Amino acid sequence: MIAFFSESKAVTIYVNRYGEHHADIIALILIWIICLVGLVSLYFVVKQGKLIKTLESSDIRGKKVMNKEGAYLGILKSSLVDRETGMPFSILVEPSVDIDPELYTLDDTGHLVFSFESIRSVEDDIIIEK
Repeated sequence: MIAFFSESKAVTIYVNRYGEHHADIIALILIWIICLVGLVSLYFVVKQGKLIKTLESSDIRGKKVMNKEGAYLGILKSSLVDRETGMPFSILVEPSVDIDPELYTLDDTGHLVFSFESIRSVEDDIIIEK
């Protein structure tokens, strides 16, 4: 219900039909949900873009690669990039002498191959979830 006062001191009252106030609330909730989904999607797109830019930089080569349990796997040598999209799809790691390379996927040169999606963090070290 909405009431308006005019200059003639008359009061005009508008009464919503049954259920109209619920439609406004539902529309507002839907708009909030759409906004939140958009923000979460944007967060992941930006996060992945930052990770790609970090991997493309030359200072990332030579970083230590560790699994999420903290075991040292080796040194990052390079990343493999899709020629059509320019997106990295895997990284190559020179294996440490402390691990058994047969437990991992290897390329023709003996480097460990990890998918780009397995990277969890790139800071002082690169953390891989495997």
